Amino acid sequence: MLIESSENFDFVKNSVMKNTSECPAFFDWNGYKYLIVGFTGYFRTIEKNSNDFIDASALGENIYDGLSVPMVAKFGDNRRIMAGWVESPWGWGGVMMQRELIAEEKGKLGMKWIPELAPETGSRNLINTEKEILNGINIDKFK
Repeated sequence: MLIESSENFDFVKNSVMKNTSECPAFFDWNGYKYLIVGFTGYFRTIEKNSNDFIDASALGENIYDGLSVPMVAKFGDNRRIMAGWVESPWGWGGVMMQRELIAEEKGKLGMKWIPELAPETGSRNLINTEKEILNGINIDKFK
């Protein structure tokens, strides 16, 4: 689905996903342009050095990985880091997650753990479950 570009990104209003236009993250990378909007909006150009955007989320492309209103920043020579809030039972705030974006064929994006933030592998570590962590805490007062 090709959406004609415009100077003020009116094509976001025509998105199949009916997302909002809040918290836009616009960036270019390797000749492609990207616009991430709100909670599910993801638009990208279909060719290098083009201004014709497609509604990539409507095509099934998903780069959110549970993030809310992610932002993207340049990191190093040719890397991009995406960070956003993880949805929680308490609402906004709290946990922020970061992922490194991967440039795939024809402008598609993927993601991976950021090597500098990934723990070294070694002996097995026990991670408490959410139930064990919240044991005895009345989470209703945070809702």
